[in-house]
Amino acid sequence: MKMNWCYIGLVACLLSAGVARANQVSNQIYTYTLNLPTISGGQEVDSGFTQYAFSWVGPLMFNSAPNTSCPTVCGPVSGGSTVKAGYSFAGFDFTANLALSDAEAQINFSDFSGLDFSSSNTITFSFTEPDSFWAAQGSNISFTALDGTGASFSIGGTDPACTGCTVSISAVAATPEPRSSILFVAFLGGFGLLMQRRRKLSKTIS
Repeated sequence: MKMNWCYIGLVACLLSAGVARANQVSNQIYTYTLNLPTISGGQEVDSGFTQYAFSWVGPLMFNSAPNTSCPTVCGPVSGGSTVKAGYSFAGFDFTANLALSDAEAQINFSDFSGLDFSSSNTITFSFTEPDSFWAAQGSNISFTALDGTGASFSIGGTDPACTGCTVSISAVAATPEPRSSILFVAFLGGFGLLMQRRRKLSKTIS
């Protein structure tokens, strides 16, 4: 009987792990492609746009852990593009707007004139939207204004709204990890052992 309970415990553990893993890999990989205008003299110039993309397993959400993004892409769509001459792409940041309970994505640019980002001349685009916005899909979606947030950029101490900023959002099914298949096979093996054990016990009793 003790051995039987061991098998049951094994199957239960494998089943729960398999279900947890299945729930995780059932998420989709969302790719967000931001269309950013050129910045000239601290002003938005909508005659030319460059694209920067980041991806997220499952839609970007409020209170998502920082720096858990970009499983497949995180940077310029076309190499060497920039929003301002002399500035280079300096990475993404992901935070939460606590006042609005919205997710925020920030994309940074720097002329790297200082020792680090904070001591250099920088441009930061900020996009603050609710979870439902980041879960939608479509092309060239405009950012809405939410109590003065939405899409804006910061340069030279000013924080104007970015009226020409848009995002294209797409999602594809995440590829199951090899561990998922291993867990499933292990589960089937454990279940088979349990059934074999029960049959032997049944024959012994009869």
